[in-house]
Amino acid sequence: MAKTNVFIWHNLTGQILAIGHSTGKRKATPVAREGQAVLETEFEESHLAGLHKTHIVDVTKRTLIKKPA
Repeated sequence: MAKTNVFIWHNLTGQILAIGHSTGKRKATPVAREGQAVLETEFEESHLAGLHKTHIVDVTKRTLIKKPA
């Protein structure tokens, strides 16, 4: 499976609000609203649709982690 570079908008508690990625050769610059942040990371492309259900952002470590069961 292929990994892709993605932007993950999240609130300050780590809840994923939106996911996006740039296509083509142009570099996108994500912009967050007040009370939000954006994490840029690589993730498995085939799992992006359900990412908000399975993961949260560890705000301190700036990484994705699986949601507790």
